Amino acid sequence: MPYPAALGQRPLETHEAYAALEQYVADYGRDPLLLLMHAAVPETLRPDLLNLIRVNFLATHGPDPSLEADVLFSPLATALGGGYYRIDAQVRWHCLVMLRSLYRHDPRPRIRRIAELLWRYVEAREHQASRAADPQLAEFLDIQRWVALAFLEPASAAHAFADALRQTHADGSTVALRLGGLAAAIELPLAGQPELLAYARGLDALASGNDAEAERLLGALGNDEIRVGDIVLKAPEAVLADYRAGAPQPDPAAAPPRRRCLAIQAAGRRIDRATGRELDMDAAYQAIREPLAAAGIDCLRADLPGGFPESWQGLIRDILSVDLVICDLSAQDPATLYLTGISLALRRGNVFVVADRQFPGQALPAWLPVRLTYPDPARGTADDPGYEAREVLAAKIQLFVVDPLQAGDSAANPVFTVLTRAPSGLDAPPTLQPADAPEAPPPTGDLANTCHVIQGFARQTDFLTGRSLDLDKSFAVIEHAVKASGLDCVWFDDAPAELPEQALDLLLRAPLAIVDLSAGLPDIFIQLGLRHGLRPGSTLLLAEAGYRTPPELSPLRILRYKHGGNEMDSAEAQRLQSEITRWLKEAMANPAVDSPVYAALPNLRPPVRRPPTPEPEPLAQDPVPPQSRPRVFISYVHEYRQYAAPLARVLRAEGIDVAWDMDLMAGDAWQEKLTAMLDEADALVAVAGKLTDGRPNPLAEIERAKQQGKRIFPVFVDPLGPSYEPTFPASIQAANIDDMGNILWLSRATEEYLRSAVIARSARQIARALSTNTRSPSTTTDLHKLRSQFVQQVKNLVLDRLTPLWGRRLIAENAFHLDDFSVGMHQTLSLFESLLLDCTRILGPDHPETLGVRRHVAECKARLGNTTQALALFTALLPDCQRLLGPNHPETLSVRTHITALSA
Repeated sequence: MPYPAALGQRPLETHEAYAALEQYVADYGRDPLLLLMHAAVPETLRPDLLNLIRVNFLATHGPDPSLEADVLFSPLATALGGGYYRIDAQVRWHCLVMLRSLYRHDPRPRIRRIAELLWRYVEAREHQASRAADPQLAEFLDIQRWVALAFLEPASAAHAFADALRQTHADGSTVALRLGGLAAAIELPLAGQPELLAYARGLDALASGNDAEAERLLGALGNDEIRVGDIVLKAPEAVLADYRAGAPQPDPAAAPPRRRCLAIQAAGRRIDRATGRELDMDAAYQAIREPLAAAGIDCLRADLPGGFPESWQGLIRDILSVDLVICDLSAQDPATLYLTGISLALRRGNVFVVADRQFPGQALPAWLPVRLTYPDPARGTADDPGYEAREVLAAKIQLFVVDPLQAGDSAANPVFTVLTRAPSGLDAPPTLQPADAPEAPPPTGDLANTCHVIQGFARQTDFLTGRSLDLDKSFAVIEHAVKASGLDCVWFDDAPAELPEQALDLLLRAPLAIVDLSAGLPDIFIQLGLRHGLRPGSTLLLAEAGYRTPPELSPLRILRYKHGGNEMDSAEAQRLQSEITRWLKEAMANPAVDSPVYAALPNLRPPVRRPPTPEPEPLAQDPVPPQSRPRVFISYVHEYRQYAAPLARVLRAEGIDVAWDMDLMAGDAWQEKLTAMLDEADALVAVAGKLTDGRPNPLAEIERAKQQGKRIFPVFVDPLGPSYEPTFPASIQAANIDDMGNILWLSRATEEYLRSAVIARSARQIARALSTNTRSPSTTTDLHKLRSQFVQQVKNLVLDRLTPLWGRRLIAENAFHLDDFSVGMHQTLSLFESLLLDCTRILGPDHPETLGVRRHVAECKARLGNTTQALALFTALLPDCQRLLGPNHPETLSVRTHITALSA
């Protein structure tokens, strides 16, 4: 029986799904069907996730990786691009039913065990979204978190889902559309909430303009409110009535509504302050508008009014409601930079940053790349100076903007992607609410006593006035005022090319912020826009007296101060400190709305946060004993006490008992006492570096810990000496690594605040690893077994040159992603290097597959701490990607991101 013709074209009907499964069994056999049934729990699949499911639940069926290929590359799965796959919805439903029936006699439901693994997988993978700057991964993890929650805690998931619907359905169609689409993914575990699911689908239909389907779904629910616990959703008939009253009656003969684009850019002829270039922004706007109009997209230009809040209402509403926003930063004018930050704060996606070809990209943060560059429209042929430039720009807009938009693909927002992860936990951007809706307080959490300072660092030049200011001097005054008020002062002095993930979290959650606009730095205006879009109030603006405020931003209240350029006068410093202290006290006592965004739209509510992590259900047949605090032993040489002492303090603050030589008392037999401390510890933390080389005591302590099977967490001060390197094999990952897997050497963190940040990050990594050390035997991956399986797969593939290249890359990428689960990175590097030789020989050096494997080789080098080699490989790869794939291809952008991170 052939597969149904509709497979892959539309969702299958029930009988078609049965026919497809029957044919699948005939083609592939029983074992692939079993894996398909288990893989139906996640809403979407990645190769590494599918491998974990197979290893955990079907390990007895052998290590053959072709089972995974039989699922991912079968007719029942659709490739979504980027290594993501989705099983047909009706097939997934039947697979879950069969899975539940097959394992119905298990003491613990099989689906629940898979959901527990899925939840742990999401938590383990969340940090990779920032490391790879991968918005698709962040969205994937966000959906899988909901799916796992629905299977583990259906009641909690239904409550959280209802609360999200309540907060977003009034205005914010993109959020309602996303939540409505999510209903299909959680339909089976929430089968006991049919009204809630139908309500979500009805809002989905309204948001997507399918009025007939919305009438069918919501009309069938009647006129009663939908209640889920203490959450009350507006009556479906009332939702429809509000929609009918606010929406014009459709004309069957009328064309579908046109999409709208908002262009945010300067007007007229502008001089770029930083480069001195003269720009015709009106010609640029026409060059952007024409291809959009040809594609049926209406383009309106942002009119920057001069008064808050009334005249800004229309602009903010346009940012929220249009289909896409294009921000042209060519002129680097503050108003456009500020509105770009607001757009990124208010929208989940479809914010495109564009600039002319000569725009200095280093002026922007690395997380905000220019998505599209265009040639100067004023240059071209003699007959039509802008013709050639407009043709080039039209082709790019069609490829990168129009085609994805018409296909229903939303360009992810890098800011939203980062903020969806812990600790921010952002689940939805700001949305308009009814006037009587309860206002939730902005998220603060562990930052309740924090003041975030947003300011440039070192000496900066204001290109408009030519004045040069040492901003470190003014920061010292700000810091003194903040600390005198009993607050923690947090300031990131990173170069504009970098904006740390923690800074984005502070923009959202810090209750107080001070922004210094002096010198007119582009990065500061973007961050100010983000802050004003994410937080309604408690943001103080400062500027040096000579700074010229752009007329569009003149209504903003700014506290002025005098700066001598090199120093600040003591009397002026005292005055500024007094003014800041007074503002801080007033802001803490009486928080007020000072964001023009929230002043213009009083019904705008701050971001929605995701539901908390569910508590695991206690099992009667397997009672969980009380968990004692983990205990670590710190091994170090006395020259590294400056690092070991603060590390011990932070570990204790993380809830870990610490034993080290500073606990010894006078007269103690130190050797015996230290040995006893090590024997009683759960793990060993080794503060190691080149000075450790040749010291017998640290080496003996590490070897003793290995013999006892204890976990070892290296914290590296600097690269090890040659005789000490074998002590830490590749399977032992350093605690002080960044999100890219690069080691943050303590010796290179010369500033006290930076060293403290690295030590605190190391302690959190250790605490997180220790907290997840105890896992359910039914879902724990046997790490040694998993590693040996991959080693065997590698050996087999290296020997078997007949294996298709795509299959070898699939397993190699699995090994790379599973490095967090202790698969050896050296072995993964060997696999990619072998694969690179064959790709170069068979496909050629210019094939995109070859370029992708070259990137993986460089990434492996970076993971192993070989920063110099990795940077050299990425640098050599970049011009080839630009030549063969183009400057805006995701592969090219990824290589650029790695170069920026490794060069810092």
